[in-house]
Formats: sequence, structure tokens, C-alpha cells
Amino acid sequence: MTNYNPTWKRFLSGQILVNELREKGLLGFLRKALSKLMFGISWRIRNSLLKIAAVPLSLLASKGDLARAHFYMGKILYTLGDVSGAIESYERVVELKPNWAEAYLQLGTVLCNTSNIDLLERSIAYLRRSIALKPSIKAYLKLGFAHFYTGEFAESLNATQNGVKLYNEQQQRNPLSKLGIRFLTPEYYTGWTGLGALGHLAGNVRYYVQVGMLGDRPQYRTIILASHQQVANICLLNYWRRYFTLVTNPLLIFCLKPIAKGLRALDYSLYNVLFDNDRMLHVADACAVVQKKWEAENRPPLLTLLSSDSERGWQCLQKMGVPKDAWFVSLHVREGTFTGDEKNVIHNYRNSDINTYRKAVESIAKRGGWVVRIGDRNMKPMPPMPQAIDYPLSEWKSDWMDIFLLSQCRFFIGTCSGPCDVTPIFGVPSVLVNVWPMWEGTWSSKDIFIPKLLYSEVEDRYLTFKEASAPRLWKNYNSQLLASWGIGAVDNTLDEIDEIVVEMLDRLDGCSNDEEQDNQLQEKFNELAAPHLGYVPNNRVGKKFLSKWAPLLPTNN
Repeated sequence: MTNYNPTWKRFLSGQILVNELREKGLLGFLRKALSKLMFGISWRIRNSLLKIAAVPLSLLASKGDLARAHFYMGKILYTLGDVSGAIESYERVVELKPNWAEAYLQLGTVLCNTSNIDLLERSIAYLRRSIALKPSIKAYLKLGFAHFYTGEFAESLNATQNGVKLYNEQQQRNPLSKLGIRFLTPEYYTGWTGLGALGHLAGNVRYYVQVGMLGDRPQYRTIILASHQQVANICLLNYWRRYFTLVTNPLLIFCLKPIAKGLRALDYSLYNVLFDNDRMLHVADACAVVQKKWEAENRPPLLTLLSSDSERGWQCLQKMGVPKDAWFVSLHVREGTFTGDEKNVIHNYRNSDINTYRKAVESIAKRGGWVVRIGDRNMKPMPPMPQAIDYPLSEWKSDWMDIFLLSQCRFFIGTCSGPCDVTPIFGVPSVLVNVWPMWEGTWSSKDIFIPKLLYSEVEDRYLTFKEASAPRLWKNYNSQLLASWGIGAVDNTLDEIDEIVVEMLDRLDGCSNDEEQDNQLQEKFNELAAPHLGYVPNNRVGKKFLSKWAPLLPTNN
């Protein structure tokens, strides 16, 4: 629990007032009204500013500084959403001024923010050129993202580590660094707002807390700057108050941003995070290792739902039709509606079809349970299923109810998406299906999962688990890259999903035993992870799934 001294209390008094207003509902009403009012105004202001920007551009051009004129034109075009025009302008800049590091950085940044494979590869070349001319934190971190989405995972870790190292060197020269304060905030160097994704609001923050409590990082007074517009779930954010100082007041955030940029806990808030104080790991892998150590020390879950939230959550469930004494399972099937996958297909491999979960829902209903589908309001309606509630499209949808459903369910059924990162914080077991990458499953020893299989269209066969764990594939996060290699990620079948859900039900009911053959197959599967992860995964693969696909495992020969 954070102990605030009088200075901190005075400093946060404005935040306390905002919290009181929010509880009464007045602040939310005012924010919505102002947001609608400012939307039209902001566009008019932006268009006016762009017209004003044309004046210095023409002056630069008239003076012969065409490179700088094209540079600012690229910024304007990119702001307007004209990516191809921005790329053309920046390419003209590097032709005119081939030793300008900032121009290569801007060009690489624009190219990096696309899902096109060819453009991503060009981005890498330009970012490397920028670093060669003038190493910068942003260039290293953007290079890490570009490698991440071109399947070059080792290179991604290396580039990220170089960026973090450069940042920490600059941080040590900051006289404020000795105050023992660090900030977890949106990423100023890449434009990535991690707190805006539920998985990172849960996973990255959880990792930071756990490594601190385990004594594996320096101890700081940590502040989270999080305006409500940048946070995926305000309720979960508020649950982190026991570990952090939260600042959500826009004015206070504005005042603290200059300080926060130089005192950011960058090591722990990117896709790749610092592990063991000397190397980077992908955040999912780091969370898995830390959770294993956490469980070895018999530590309890980080968060517990407040009794008040529990009471009103159960009351809400009853209004939805769930009997008072019934148990329920929360279900999330990623469709890509929250992240806009219809425009950016890079993450399509994470999606699956709700219809393939019907049999599993029926099995839960036969055992006396209910299923509550969670997600965002843009998801397509859930087909009618027994004792199942389509919560996202209901009037009861809210941020606090999301957290209730994820923290109080008997177990969670999910895919590789944000909600699966919330359940381990509250100690809830999970069943993950349609998992890809193959070891992106879950973190807790209570969990079980089954991965998607990879199918080679060229060879007309499934790849073996060993082939699927090759360096270019085992951490591949780009659907288009897989497709360019003639490889597709195949969804789990209706029966496979049902079998692993029944396995979890049996485990929780105390009527499931792992036989020697099951353990042997599990060991073979885990051996494939060791060269990449350096540890034995915490969770287990579904027994029937491994037995069915045992021919894809390595032989003893």
C-alpha cells in the first residue's frame, strides 16, 4: 500500500476531487458533452493550422531549402492520413539530403506503421540508416517494432534493448533520477499507448508489480499518468491504486509530462521488457517466468475484487437471468472489432469463430453452469446457445462489470487477446484455445491451452510442432507474413474446444488424472520451447489435443 506524505496529498488533491465527481456521475456527463463540442472545433482548428503551415513551406522552398520543405510536407500529409503522399515526400527528402538522420527516422516510422511486408522491410533499412547517422531512442524502438512484425524476433529484442540502454544512459544524467520516482505512461517515443489495450494494462502493469515485489528491480515510487481517453478499463486502472500513485487529471498530466518523459520506466512498459536486469524478453514470456517464481513462493493473487463490486456484480448477473446460486464461465472470442482488424489485417491470426464454441457451451450447461460472453459492443451477436448470455450487446455492459466477470467466473475461456491477461491477476484459471504463437498461451499452472496448427499450402500438410517452432515462426505476429510464406494458422475444431473445456471441468471437479502417457507427450511438447524460452512452460496443453496430434511431436529417434 502506498503511503502518501502531506506534500503528495496536496499534490493529488485535484485528483481526489475529480474522483469524487466521477463517482457521482457528473464528470462523465460533462466529459461527453465537451467531447462532442470540441470534436467539430478541433477539426476546424487543425485545418486552419495546416493552411498556416503552407506559408513557411513556401518560404523554405523559395529559399532553396527543398529538403526541409518536403520534410514538413511529409509531416502534414501523414497527419492528414495520406500515408503514400507522406512516404513520397520523405523519400524526396533523403534524396536531397542523404545524411539527415531525422528524415530517415521519419520515413522509417511512417513505413513501420503499415501492415505491408515490403514497406516494413524498407522501414528496417531506413531506421538502420538513421541509427548509423545518429543513434536515437525512437529509432531503436521503432526498429524493434519493425523486426517484431517481420518475424525477426531476436533482432527485435536486440533493437529494443539498445533503445532502452540509450534511454537509461540519458536518464542517469537527469538530476531528477535520484528522487526515486518513475512513471508508467503512454510511450512517448513510439506513439504506442499501452494502457489503451486491456492486455497491456493488465500484463505490463502486473509484471512491473511482481518483479518489484520479488526484488528483481529497483524500488521506486511509481506514478501512472493515465487520462481516461487513453485507458482501456478505468475500473482495472483503479484497482492498481494499491500499488501506484494514479494521476488521471488532464491538467496534472499535462504538467507532469515533461518530467515523466525523462523518468519513464521504459524497461517494463514495451512489448519487450527487461528481465533479470540484463536482457529483454517478450512481455508474455517474462510474465510466464515471473508467475512461475511467484507460485513457487506460494504468493497470493495480486488483486481481489472489492466486496461492493462483487455484490453489485452478482445483482447484475441475476438481472441478466443467471440464478443466484449458479456458477458461470466467462467466454471471450476475439473478432478483431476492438482493434479494427478490417483495416489492419496484421493480427487476423488471433481471431476465431464463435460458432465453434457451441459444443463447449452445451457441455457447461449440462454440468449446471452458465456462460457469459464478454467483449466489445461492435462484436456480431452471439448465436442462441443454452444458458448463455450475450453480455457485450446488453444494457449491462460496463468497465466494472467486465472486471467482475473476469475475476469471479469459475474459469475463463479465451483466445490470445486482452481479457486473458486479466484473469491471472485475480487467480482465476483459464482455458485458452486457438492460441498462436504456440507458446503465447497463459501464465498460471492452473491453466490449460491448445494452439492453432500451421498448415503449409505449398506442401499440402500440417507443419510438425518442431517446424512450427522454427526461429521465423515461433514468435510470428503477422498474418500477412505467414500468408506470404504460404502458411495458414488453422482454427481449433468444435470438438477440440469442447474436449479441453470438459478437461477443465473435470479438473475443477476433482475427477481428472494425468496419466504417464499424457505427461510424456507434454514433456515432448515442452522440450520444443526450451531453446527459445529458456524455461519449462507453466501451463499444460490439452490432453486429448496432444494425443490426437501426437504424430506432429518429435519422435524418439
